[in-house]
Amino acid sequence: MQFAILSVFYILAALILFYSLRTEFRLYILCAASIIYPFLLGQEVGTAIIVISLTVYGAGLLIDYLNNIGQKKVSSILMILTITMIVGIMVLTKYFSRILAFLNAENLFVNSIPEDSFLFSVCIPIGFSFYGFQAISYILDVYNGKKQAERNILLFHIYMAWFPKFISGPIERSDEFIHQLRSIDKVRIFDAHRIKKSASYIFIGCFYKMVVADRIAPLIKQVFLSPGNYSRAILIIVAILFTIQIYCDFAGYSMFAIGVSELFGIRLTENFNAPYLSHNINEFWERWHISLSRWLKQYIYIPLGGNRKGIERKYLNIMIVFLISGIWHGAGWGFIIWGLLHGTYSVIDNLILRSNYTRIREGFIGRFITFTSVSFAWIFFYNGSVSSAINYIKTLLITPGELGIINQLVLIKNDTDTMVDLVVLLAVIIIILVFDMVIYKKTLLKMIENMSLGSWCLMIWILILLVAVFGVYGPDIEGNQMIYMQF
Repeated sequence: MQFAILSVFYILAALILFYSLRTEFRLYILCAASIIYPFLLGQEVGTAIIVISLTVYGAGLLIDYLNNIGQKKVSSILMILTITMIVGIMVLTKYFSRILAFLNAENLFVNSIPEDSFLFSVCIPIGFSFYGFQAISYILDVYNGKKQAERNILLFHIYMAWFPKFISGPIERSDEFIHQLRSIDKVRIFDAHRIKKSASYIFIGCFYKMVVADRIAPLIKQVFLSPGNYSRAILIIVAILFTIQIYCDFAGYSMFAIGVSELFGIRLTENFNAPYLSHNINEFWERWHISLSRWLKQYIYIPLGGNRKGIERKYLNIMIVFLISGIWHGAGWGFIIWGLLHGTYSVIDNLILRSNYTRIREGFIGRFITFTSVSFAWIFFYNGSVSSAINYIKTLLITPGELGIINQLVLIKNDTDTMVDLVVLLAVIIIILVFDMVIYKKTLLKMIENMSLGSWCLMIWILILLVAVFGVYGPDIEGNQMIYMQF
């Protein structure tokens, strides 16, 4: 869901119905909530989700039936057709509007297509990739006999389009998610342990998103638009700030989705676990966007052969996986370069692991190299533009501007609001660092479970104050959508 007051009312309405009506209506309530929410994002989005869900549901049942009667060849054809449809729609939502724009620019249409037309607007990807990945994994699991097709259409649609995570994941396994839905009638409103987890994830997520990510966003946008005006020091700092922003933006959303789901008694996958404290790039991808990494490994890397066909093939498979990850993230060569950079990092890390010289992937040195490498790759990720990224890097390395830190401080020394913003920004980044250091060796969930009631109440109270003062009533951040919403 989006961080907006309407989302809060939507969640409250769903909760009231969920706990006030008889338990046998709960699946209907959750299904209705997951149908209505995409329509609030757009009529085309809602219609597409219903049509695709029904198609995948029917295809799963038919594939399962064909497998059971020994018609594996026909089943494989249906599986390929279904996945091709899903992938085709994913490609359409990401690239079709750009293709139309290119054709318009090259005058390849007799009559140019207006950019506010249906053909352009219908292709805006609002979280469809996460939905699509779940559909693909479901079809493959049914085809490979790892699970039976789900016959309860309510359970299936809730799994496919669960509204708290619809926009930006995490990507869930059908068996793990649907298993929880089967016992949804046993969820009780007064469960101290569950309420403690839910409130923690919700307010920590709001802190990450509203207090950290949204405060950083305007500064990053300003510098990335005109890097030639700023000194090398400013450009380095802003690159690091973008690294922090994208983490707090996406991790904040994931925590919020986990917390809201807990209110309904549904556990989602932990999507982040202090990734920037990783000692090497392989560890980074075990801690960053965990559900996506797991999906890519299970449904791309292993089917390609994984590490079973020799070391050269393993490295090729790694590059293919990260290339696909880059293509998935957006329509721009910058995303592809970002993916290939991470593929190269991973191959190099594996080569180092095979050698006797592993000190550079451990301890402080390993963490510094990993963080620096990841931060550099994020420059290409900012808006997917290679020219913009190269301009930023060129300015950073060769022709930095003169507007440095001292000049900036001189400009803002009489601006009290700006000084307060900078102090708050520094303070919250330190808080994030300390927080990640605490959860590095144990997950956020374990940290919450081990907290005493007094410590937990103090943490929640502080988070509420910080979100209220520096988030809700802080700078004008309206319009700062979640970065990963576009993917």
